[in-house]
Amino acid sequence: MTSFNAFADEYFSLPRTTARATASAVPTKSVESLAFTHALVALAAQLSAVDGTPKKTEYFAFQSLFVAEGETDEAKLRSLFVKHVGGDTSSLQYARQITAITTGQMGLRQEIFARFVRIATADGALNAAEMEWLRAVGHAFELDGDIVRQYIAQCFTGPSTSPYAILGVSEKVDDLQLRAAYMARVHALHPDRFQAAGASQETIAILSQQLAAVNAAYEAASKARQKKSSSVTRFWGKRDKSAEAAA
Repeated sequence: MTSFNAFADEYFSLPRTTARATASAVPTKSVESLAFTHALVALAAQLSAVDGTPKKTEYFAFQSLFVAEGETDEAKLRSLFVKHVGGDTSSLQYARQITAITTGQMGLRQEIFARFVRIATADGALNAAEMEWLRAVGHAFELDGDIVRQYIAQCFTGPSTSPYAILGVSEKVDDLQLRAAYMARVHALHPDRFQAAGASQETIAILSQQLAAVNAAYEAASKARQKKSSSVTRFWGKRDKSAEAAA
C-alpha cells in the first residue's frame, strides 16, 4: 500500500498492469507517503461502515482499486482497515489531509473520489448515508458540485435504461418478485425518512429524482407484462375457437 502515494501520478494514467510493474520503484518520501496511505485506508474503512456493518465486498473493492498486487502485507492492511472502521477521527479530516497532500492534482483527487463511489456501490445501490458521506468528502476534496452529483446519479441507472436494470432484477422474475423489488427500492430511496433524519437538501433532491425513475421503471415493466399477458390470452382464445370450428 505504501507504494500507492509514490507513483500516484502515473498510477491513474497507466494501464493497471503497467502500474503494478512500476510499483517496485518507490521513492522514499516516508512521512507524506504514510500519511497519504493512512488517510486512504481510513476513508475507505469509514465509508464501508457509514451505513452499518462493513461488507466483505466493500473491503475487496477497496483492495482491488487502491492496492497494487503483491505490494502490501495482506494481514497488516486488513488490520489497519478494521482499526479505522470504528475510528473516532472524522472522515473530513482525512479527506482534507489528502487534499493538502495532492495540492495541484485535482484530477488525482477526482479519480480517488470515483473509486470511493465504486466502493460504496460494491454492496448494492447507494443509500442516503453513503450519498451524504460522498457529498461531504467531495466538498472536502474541493471537487466541483456538478461532478459529484454526476458520479452519484450514475450509480442508480448506469448506462442501461431497462426498467428491470433500474429495479435491480432480472426480466425472468415473477410479478410478486417484481413488486417486492420495487417496494424495496422505494423504501431505500424515499426522501421523507431521510429528511426527518437531517439529510441535506442536495441529497433529498437526488433521492427524489431517483425515486421518480424507480416509479417510472415499475410502471413501464408492469404495463409491458400486462400487454404480453393480453397477447397470450388472445392467442389461446383464437386457438380454442379454431379447435371448436374444426370439431
